[in-house]
Amino acid sequence: MTHIYRLLLTVFLLFGGFSGLQAQDVALQDTSICVPFGEGLIANLVSNDLPSNLPFVTSTVETNCYFVNQRGDLFFSQGATPERCCGPQPSIQLEVFRLNDDGTQGQFIGVKTVELTIKCPKPDCGLVDLEELAGDPTGEPGQNAQDCINACEFSTATYLFDQSVGLNYSWSVSPTAAGTVIYNPGLPGQLQVDWQDISPASLSVNIEDNNGILIQTRTWCVELTPSPIADFTAVTDACLGQAVSFINHHEIPRDF
Repeated sequence: MTHIYRLLLTVFLLFGGFSGLQAQDVALQDTSICVPFGEGLIANLVSNDLPSNLPFVTSTVETNCYFVNQRGDLFFSQGATPERCCGPQPSIQLEVFRLNDDGTQGQFIGVKTVELTIKCPKPDCGLVDLEELAGDPTGEPGQNAQDCINACEFSTATYLFDQSVGLNYSWSVSPTAAGTVIYNPGLPGQLQVDWQDISPASLSVNIEDNNGILIQTRTWCVELTPSPIADFTAVTDACLGQAVSFINHHEIPRDF
């Protein structure tokens, strides 16, 4: 009988000790993730750090851009927008706990730190549908603010617009030196502009009837993105599988 008690005690200590070790000795790794802007589930932030048979629960985090539920799942928030959320986010600190058999929060395991960057596409400078721009393009008092066109210095951009039959459209750039309008009557609803490097600028159209009577003038503000200037030298040899360091010699470093 004594041997049976000893055996039961040994089994109890082994399973109890393993259970405590399983919860305490887990190494939560700090993680950096970069994800494209989108909707829905992004990833689970904790499961890869824990044994598959270890149930867990985490603290919750909620921002205008993302939220983390108690299972450690990271989601985009419904109100997330590229304007608000693009770029590096504040560090996410998740407290991780063991989940008891009765569903309650158990032993503290550790803190998981996640560095999240939300990547957004750059605006397309080469093709713009003017009718999709938000706000009132006439800029009339009391109307919504204008939505500016993004254009690239020293580039040719194509603009689409709704052209009505029986009306004449006369396009211009201001100041004149900022760009040249290329309007082909054979391509209705489309024009091109060769942009220079003068900013701020604007693109305007006078809409007239067949009698030359002005019906409407529409104007869009234009924001020109400076062209990148590359001036780098390498300070290490470029070998396969090795990191390469560069020095930027440009007088005004820019990120592109």
